Amino acid sequence: MTSQAALQKAKLQRDAAQFALDCTKSEYADLADTFKSLDSKAQGTVTLAGILVAAPFAFLKEVTGMAGPLQWLVTGTLLASLVTIGCVLLALRVAEVAMPLSGSVAARLAADASRDDLPEDDAEAAKDELMSAFLTDVQGTWAMAVEDLRATTLSKAAWVARAQRLAALSAALASLAVAIRIWD
Repeated sequence: MTSQAALQKAKLQRDAAQFALDCTKSEYADLADTFKSLDSKAQGTVTLAGILVAAPFAFLKEVTGMAGPLQWLVTGTLLASLVTIGCVLLALRVAEVAMPLSGSVAARLAADASRDDLPEDDAEAAKDELMSAFLTDVQGTWAMAVEDLRATTLSKAAWVARAQRLAALSAALASLAVAIRIWD
């Protein structure tokens, strides 16, 4: 391979490695935003669940001798709301996720990539090859962090979805109980 061809190949590899790194960083940022959004949704859901836990107790003050469907609806509302709170607590628990790249790892990778023992005849191509290897190593650390964050985010999303379904059930049961009480 000619010196010019080797240089072009090395630059292409460097550009491809940079593109892969940029894509991985962008994916990490998107997942981090989703993670934060899920926390906000979980907080809103737990607020609704807290209101729905209090509702049966307020309802019980006004109703004496409650029996039949009304009793089951109020009990169901309370139970669904309590399970909702449990799901939200699982969604909001602190989770360990891998860091994308620490300063010490970056410094080590940079030191490896900035060697002085490059061949003089193809120094430019050798620099591009080293940069490509450096970017590939950095992208690899980011990729591991992305996979860890993705798994944690998917788990959080599943718990938030469960909590929202239970909150909807609780609200429906509470609405039915109020409707029965109004029409009774």
